[in-house]
Amino acid sequence: MTLVASFRDQITFWRFTVAWCLAFVFSIPVSVLFPSLGPAFYKPELFAHISNTFSAEVMKGLWKGYLSFKMDPYSTLVVRANGIVAMPSLHIALVYLSVVVLGTYSPRFRFVLYGFLVIFVCATVYLGWHYLSDGIVGMIVGWCAYKISMQWFQENLDHT
Repeated sequence: MTLVASFRDQITFWRFTVAWCLAFVFSIPVSVLFPSLGPAFYKPELFAHISNTFSAEVMKGLWKGYLSFKMDPYSTLVVRANGIVAMPSLHIALVYLSVVVLGTYSPRFRFVLYGFLVIFVCATVYLGWHYLSDGIVGMIVGWCAYKISMQWFQENLDHT
């Protein structure tokens, strides 16, 4: 949705797209330096309230892929093993980037957009996908990615 909305303005589109890619790149060293699983993987009994939900079923599939990779890394796709890395939260980083970009188009709705971001952070914690620290680091990753992207494209605008 954010890509479609930002497509009206080519520079905003590229700023968002590059920031989105940078967020993925920045998350790799963070996830290697601070490997962690979401809280529902460590203490599943604390998340019994989600036991019959879609989220719980997805977690079971990811856990199965993770264990498969640990047992036989050469015959399991590495993507399946990395599907449950919690730090940083790329979900939250990408939602943060969307809030920033959409907020530039609709400044009157920034409050609502940031409210949505807070709800999203709370939901990922409630469902056991992430700790609050994962979300905060995810927003920092998103902020850094967007600032670098803004700088790169500002320099290009200044030279034209």
